Amino acid sequence: MKKTAEKAGKKVAATSTAKKAVKEIPEPKPLPIVKVKISAKDKAELRDNLLAIREGLSGQMTALRDDSLAREPSDNTTEDGTDAFDRQVSLNLVSSEHDEVMAIDDALRRLEEGTYGVCEECRHPIEKARIKALPFVRLCVKCQSDSEKGKTKYRPLSSDTTM
Repeated sequence: MKKTAEKAGKKVAATSTAKKAVKEIPEPKPLPIVKVKISAKDKAELRDNLLAIREGLSGQMTALRDDSLAREPSDNTTEDGTDAFDRQVSLNLVSSEHDEVMAIDDALRRLEEGTYGVCEECRHPIEKARIKALPFVRLCVKCQSDSEKGKTKYRPLSSDTTM
């Protein structure tokens, strides 16, 4: 019995020492909010570009959604499977495009706040070539690369992984 109590006492002591070590680590300071000066002309061009992309995506989403939901099931079982697969692919595309529309809306908000073009992770300016290619991007190349490490590079078609 004494040995068990001693072992338990050592565990408590080790645990309390670990808690003290954790308490001594200071909280990380929040990164400062960085604002980028963008001329009124450039701001208007960026806004127009973002709105044009948003409008194009919205049109594609509507067309895909309407097409996938308007399909009539056929009597052929093989065609039903193909139609179901096509419908699932279309709806996944709509979901991806919806994510992009949300990112564009967020970029428009950042443009108005003055934080557009600033990486949300490291608070450094995002590379101009990256912004030109993806005007609604939130992260610089390095932070985007770091965030993608270990993630899958595709969106699964469904939650069912058995075939």
